[in-house]
Amino acid sequence: MKCRTTKLLSPYLDGQLSSRERSAFESHLKECAFCRARLEAYGSLRERFAKADRHPAPAWFSAKVAARTSGSRLSRPSLFPVLVRFAEVLIVLLVIAVGVISGGFLVNGMQGRQMASFASSLSLDVFEPTPPDSVGGVYLAMTEANDED
Repeated sequence: MKCRTTKLLSPYLDGQLSSRERSAFESHLKECAFCRARLEAYGSLRERFAKADRHPAPAWFSAKVAARTSGSRLSRPSLFPVLVRFAEVLIVLLVIAVGVISGGFLVNGMQGRQMASFASSLSLDVFEPTPPDSVGGVYLAMTEANDED
């Protein structure tokens, strides 16, 4: 069985509850065996930590913790992010070069008549006009009206 008020055990032990909350929690402890057992376990754990031997930290420990929390690094910077960016740029340039070269072969390999048919296939004239009552038709009518002015 678990109790919802176990979240108040730590603030109770630390003295962080108001007098009203403290008295309400103490009355709850009289009725709830689960919370009493938890309180006893927490109390014995606190006693063990209080009785534990204290050992000083090594001299280098505080400097290392301070360096890690301040965001500075003790090791040398890595070149990995720079290499990744360089590889990305090379890939983009390679794709552009392949596109330019393949486009050149496509255009140079065509005869005059083939080039004209290829250019006409890319023309917007092959598309059917939009119906006048559609959004596209209204947009085209507005742009044509603006072009005439």
